[in-house]
Amino acid sequence: MALKSIIQEAVGTDATQVDGYQVPGGNVSTVVGWFISNRINTAPIVVSAWVKRGARILYVVRNANLLVGGGVDINPGKIVLVAGDQLFVASSVAASLDTMISFSEDLV
Repeated sequence: MALKSIIQEAVGTDATQVDGYQVPGGNVSTVVGWFISNRINTAPIVVSAWVKRGARILYVVRNANLLVGGGVDINPGKIVLVAGDQLFVASSVAASLDTMISFSEDLV
């Protein structure tokens, strides 16, 4: 088991794959923390975060409000990802969202 983390800074209104991460073939990953924050100090933002598995999308959080300077761990449990899964975020305001995801990655 290897513990890892990935980050993405200043995410805006386009769907953004977090750090370009995709679970490698022959592996599973377990997300143990997914933190998102509002990096701007002028307005609240509305954020979404999701897992993409092929053509399917599972929202971890959708259209959630984050106050000025606010942040939240949107993953209070664990999310098990399989090979090929990707993690995405988006915000309602340009360059307003930071995210950090902590996970373990294991060979199957």
